[in-house]
Amino acid sequence: MVFPSIAFAFFHSIRLQWTTFLSRLPLMLAYTWFNLLAFTVNNQRHPGSVAEDKLNKPWRPIPAGRLTPAQAHTLGTPIHSNRLGLLGTIYNDFGGGDGHWLVRNLLNAAGFTSFASGTLEVAMQSSLPRSVTPWIFLIAMVVGTSVHVQDMYDQPGDAAAGRRTVPLVIGDAAARWSIAVAVTGWSILCPLYWDSDMLGYLGPLGLGLWVSLRSLTRWTVKEDRSTFRIYNAWLVALYALPMTHRYGGSV
Repeated sequence: MVFPSIAFAFFHSIRLQWTTFLSRLPLMLAYTWFNLLAFTVNNQRHPGSVAEDKLNKPWRPIPAGRLTPAQAHTLGTPIHSNRLGLLGTIYNDFGGGDGHWLVRNLLNAAGFTSFASGTLEVAMQSSLPRSVTPWIFLIAMVVGTSVHVQDMYDQPGDAAAGRRTVPLVIGDAAARWSIAVAVTGWSILCPLYWDSDMLGYLGPLGLGLWVSLRSLTRWTVKEDRSTFRIYNAWLVALYALPMTHRYGGSV
């Protein structure tokens, strides 16, 4: 989450002098890291999450006995930004991340874009320009239709926690096909949105096809984790598309 958000800020604040961007980089890192810490700690403190982590991630602080749920709440609550704090509360405290796969995906989409747009606001030291808003909404659609790639390797733990994620609701194979179709489709539509030249298609389409192929052919937990890492690289390639619009040969 940290690197993709920083990358989004970089690709959308290209008009800043590089020295200005670098001088604000510590603030961007602090914004993303502290908000991610707050969300992660709050996400891990609920009984269902503890049950999941005992199966999937027993080294985490709460299942390992290094932190109590009450201490996690005290640590995680005060440092959220308002927007991410609201999303985190809906996701963690009101069951938004557990009850329905669509709500879960939509909240994840809002979270991804809030991290990215918030980091850009830190870089620009101002509110987002209106010209960025349609692109933010498009990225939210991208994430909302494909982010369950992160649920593929957590199915045993999610089942233990009572979550209704996409692969647990529609089945593993159908979920993998939905990822492949969505990622491949967005790899074409997003460069079209930016009127990119051929070079602009290389990163999104190459990484997107890689994610899609792996989703359909690599089914182990270890491979699914690797696929999610490549998925994040694919998102960064999408974030870079404004560069191909501004400086590509078709402009």
